[in-house]
Amino acid sequence: MKKYIVSILVASVFLIGIPFLTQTAQASNLNIRDFINLLITIGVITQDKMPAVNAYLASLDNSKSTIYPSELVIQSGEIAKLTLTYPIGIIRSELSFTCPSKISMGTSSKSCSKYIDVTSKNDFSSIFVNSDLNDKTIKANYITYTQKGKKSESSANITVLSTSTQPYLAVSNQGSGENWITGKPQSINWITNKGSGNVGVYISKATDGVACLLGQSPINSRNIVVTPVIGQICPNQNVILSAGVYYLFFTYPFNGSTNPGGSMGDSLGRSIPITLNDSLYNRITISQIYPLGGVYRTGDNLDIYWNSAGLENVSAILISEDNSNRQYPMFSDVKNIGSNYWVIPNDIPSGHYRISIGYGTLSSLSDIISIYKSY
Repeated sequence: MKKYIVSILVASVFLIGIPFLTQTAQASNLNIRDFINLLITIGVITQDKMPAVNAYLASLDNSKSTIYPSELVIQSGEIAKLTLTYPIGIIRSELSFTCPSKISMGTSSKSCSKYIDVTSKNDFSSIFVNSDLNDKTIKANYITYTQKGKKSESSANITVLSTSTQPYLAVSNQGSGENWITGKPQSINWITNKGSGNVGVYISKATDGVACLLGQSPINSRNIVVTPVIGQICPNQNVILSAGVYYLFFTYPFNGSTNPGGSMGDSLGRSIPITLNDSLYNRITISQIYPLGGVYRTGDNLDIYWNSAGLENVSAILISEDNSNRQYPMFSDVKNIGSNYWVIPNDIPSGHYRISIGYGTLSSLSDIISIYKSY
């Protein structure tokens, strides 16, 4: 019975869409927010869908806007990301920050005093630097205005820890990790309050910890472009670079390939995984294509979702289960955002089909769906 209920919940999101969450939750005797939490727990709603879900939750109360998280603690020089939701009928929304002394936002301390137009945006990110000896708290003020003349306000507190007694050196653009292709240039950026000397950039093999020097650059340049190539000999030791999972880290001050010196790692305490691949298709995955079955009629809108990595564009084909020679293009070479929709043409014969999502020689098939002629 539990599996049956979960199947209904999954279908409600991927076959019907987010706007029908309320009806499905009521049918399942669940509060809408409890229902969404359940979908998050079982993995149906993934992190990349959260802005849309948050916007939907905000729309349930058409007079309120929200900013999330309401309390956030970051290191000095780290990026703070805020999720914004706004009510129905919004005409303008703005964000401002109340910053104490010795706090810089982005590249200037003056940025704190400006109103930032975030109309119809679901998130906002900025770097904050604290040059004081003590931790500092910033107040983020979020205001929205609707067509009905209603004004809604919400706020969040961002605490920026002090680093004046602990110099920092941290990656700013790799986030939680990346896929690298052999021979392709990679740009690495960092933030730091160190002003002189060189930094060495390494990747360390996850399996044995062997490190390979990718390059060095003046620390105040805050950027280096490297081109790792599988098969190259690492300049710091007699090791050949191979495909696999690595961790990105720095050494500072960097004295030379045989004497790197300094401390290793990201001073924010992050382990940043880098997957080095020997070809494009080694890094590509496509899985969990929705809908998970179902019955449709010609003329219906078919909402399609999929999970993927490593593809910039995708194409889709409808393939007949009854006759594999019958294939119908759905969309071709569109931006890979994990979803699309297709209106089922009236000339599609009744029968059983699968959806193939992919690009080039790589593709993945959905569960079987049934299509019948409209009445």
